[in-house]
This record gives sequence, structure tokens and C-alpha cells, in this order.
Amino acid sequence: MTRSSTRRRGRGLALAAVAVPLSLAVTAAAVVPPPGHAGGGDRAAASSGRDEGNHGKPPELGARVKDTITVKGRTFKDLNDNGVLDPYEDWRLPAGERGADLVSRMTLEEKAGLMLIDTLNAECDPATGTRGTLGASAADYVETQKMHRFIFRNTVTSEDKAVCGEPGDGFRATTSVTPREAAEYMNSVQELGEATRLGIPVLYKSNARNHIDPDARAGINESAGAFTAFPKEAGLAAAALGEEAARTGGAPTTGDMSVVEDFTEVMGAEWASIGLRGMYGYMADLSTEPRWYRTHETFTEDAGLSANIMGSLVEGLQGPVDEDGQSLSPDTSVALTMKHFPGGGPQELGLDPHYSFGKTQVYPGDAFGYHLKPFEAAIAAGVSSIMPYYGVPMGVTHDGVAYDRTGMAFSGQIVNELLREKLGFQGYVNSDTGIITDRAWGLEESTVPERVAAAVNGGTDTLSGFHDVATITDLVRDGLVTEERVT
Repeated sequence: MTRSSTRRRGRGLALAAVAVPLSLAVTAAAVVPPPGHAGGGDRAAASSGRDEGNHGKPPELGARVKDTITVKGRTFKDLNDNGVLDPYEDWRLPAGERGADLVSRMTLEEKAGLMLIDTLNAECDPATGTRGTLGASAADYVETQKMHRFIFRNTVTSEDKAVCGEPGDGFRATTSVTPREAAEYMNSVQELGEATRLGIPVLYKSNARNHIDPDARAGINESAGAFTAFPKEAGLAAAALGEEAARTGGAPTTGDMSVVEDFTEVMGAEWASIGLRGMYGYMADLSTEPRWYRTHETFTEDAGLSANIMGSLVEGLQGPVDEDGQSLSPDTSVALTMKHFPGGGPQELGLDPHYSFGKTQVYPGDAFGYHLKPFEAAIAAGVSSIMPYYGVPMGVTHDGVAYDRTGMAFSGQIVNELLREKLGFQGYVNSDTGIITDRAWGLEESTVPERVAAAVNGGTDTLSGFHDVATITDLVRDGLVTEERVT
């Protein structure tokens, strides 16, 4: 590989300047008040007896709802509003220690809410024409369903192209917003998160945006709009091969990853500037079936080249992996959800599993292991999350395991045994959108609670396109999912 050991930051944005400041570090999120807003109050708090050393450069904190507290000259957000600096509020502590303390304070309902993610778009007030407003679902999702993860599907564009659309959520966001409006909207949703009992911040995800795509499809990818538009994924892979050939004077093999580094530098800065800190991507699928519609989102049919690209994407957007096998840090720009495990390219007849007639996945030539290679590289690089595909494996046997004909996200063989135990993945598993209500292949005759139980017990941690927290809590109370699993 030719990835550099340090990442470059701070290149000027093609977005034009987004004046609204926004700080949302993955491990220490904070909402910055809008200009002229004083934020929460400041009060002194008793130290918990922890070391009060320098601990590096303090983060810049802001608050809209909760107070900040000061301990020996250091400022912290009092996220649970108790006047005491608790471990999960202490940005000096390791993320794992903070997370464990937070979970210990959460109710079953709050923990179950973190297992849900659904679309929550910026809307427009038809009476005033104000874009970037909160929709009717926002309060219900955050306050009632206890959700803190959302999908953003609005196009971010220039002022002259922004549109005030009809209200309502869904794949087809009818309102488009400027970068400033997008940032202000993200801050408004973060304010809802900060106002909850424990002040848990929100994580917004999106499909790919930074590509030249005149026919962006809802639920697949998003128009570039004001974001820098790079070539499509295969174009980036071709550029990487071209750079390698020019540099070495020989036939390219694994690509020059400086092309990917430049891409992630620009993409990461632009996404972070509006508060978009998670991605449904990139696709590690191999384009081995040219009839499959989604080959336009794949980088290559070559597993070695794809593996190199996946590792570079993770390092460029999440950061280099540390001694604990983790790559997320306060400097992370975008946390990735690599998809579609264990390889969505080999669809039977090229049909797509978004539809029942395309739900079967085949791996001709016993190529199952070949399709795993890009995911193995992403795991080694510390990818945050992995998304199984909708498809059902047909006649697949790998390493002596004959896989059941069940949708990937419901399969304990695929998620618990292969992904976690054999490949050593330590992140979380995020389902593809709609597996519970629309695309429960292999479980078509099952009820919604039965599908949720199958997915959760099979190893899937986050259910996309689903927002009913009571389904999970009822399953725990009925003994069909353990609270230990939810925790």
C-alpha cells in the first residue's frame, strides 16, 4: 500500500464557507451555539478524584440546553444536569470507559432506542418558505422512541437551486438546502439530543454524495449539489491504477492510493462542516455480475484492488488504526458503514434484492471467499460498522459451513459466526434499510417482532428504517431477546 501515515486536513472547501460552526467529534460530541446565543450556563463542580493533568488540547465545547461545569479550570458539559462531573462527561477519559459509564446509566428503553435508525430529513415551513426546519417526526423519534441515529437524504446545494418542498420524511427528500441551512438543521437536531435525560448526541449518516451522478437514485446515493463532485467509484479506482502506472512505468496492480487520500480529505472536511459524521458506505461489493444495477457504485471487480481502496477509505475518513484495533478518534471526520456483507455483487441473473424477485445471491465458481477480501481489509483498518445485504445465500458452502437460506442480516451464521468470530469484527452491525417491514427475505411469513428478534439475536445491532422502540423492549420483557444482548 502507498497510504501515508499522516492525514492532511484543512484544505479549502468547494462548498464555499459554511459560517455556522459545528463541533461533533465521534467520541466527544458537542453542539455549538449559533451566533449570538450564549449557550448553557457555567457552574463549578466537584472533581471525582481523577487526575487533573493537561491531557492535551481541550475540546471546544458549546451548549444550548444543558449547563457546562468547570473542574479545576477545565470545562465539561453536564449532560445529565446533575452538577457533578460523571465519567461519561469527562473528555479526558478513554472512549471505552466513557461508553461503559454511559450504558450503566441508561434505561432499557434508552438502550433499545440506540438500536434504531431511520430517515429524518430537513424540511421547509410552507408558510414562511424557511428551509432546514425540523419535521413533525423529530420530537417523536428523539423524545418518545429514544433515537439518536438518523439518515439524511436532503440535497445540499446552492442558494439559487435550493427548493422548499412538501413536508414529510422518506427516501425522496423534497426540500433541498444550502450548506448553512444543513448545518443549522443538524444543530437543531443535536439540540433535541442534548435535551434528553442523558444528553446523548446524534449521529447522522448519508449515502454517497461526492460523485458526478446525473441520475442519483433515492435510497441509493445522493446528488453532489454543493459538494465537490469526483468521478464515480470506478473512476476513482481507474485513476488510482493510472497513477500507479505513471509512477512505476509498469502494469498497475493495486493502485496508487494517493488518489483515494485526496478524495477522503475533501469529502471528510465537507461532510464534517455540516455535521454529517456517518456514512452508509462505501460499497466493498465486487462488480462480478455486470447485469446488476448497482455495479455503478462499485469500485472494481478485482478483490485485491478493492481491498486496498477499502483500507485507504477507512484510514482517510476514520483515522489510522491504533494498538487496540480501533480507528475512531476525536479527529475522525466520517465513520463508515461498509456494505454489503458478505458481498452483494453476485446477484443471480443480476437482479437486485431490493425486490423479492432478486433476493437470491449466488457465488459462481465457489467465489464466496474472494468476495470477502475487501471486507477483511476494512476490518483490519478498524471500520466502524458493517452492513449485511438483503439477499439470501443460495447453495453456499464456505470453510465447511453450509449457509442457511435466510437474509444476511437475520443469519447468525453470517453475522455472529463468520463476521464476528472468524473475521474478528469488533464494530457494530447496521442492517440495510427496511429489513423488518419490507425486505425480510427468508422470514416473509414472520411477524415484525419475530423479525426483530431474529435480527438482534442473529447479531445485527442497529435496525435501519425502523423506529418502534417498544418492539424491542416488549421482546426483552417476553424473554425473546435478553437485556444483556441489548446492553
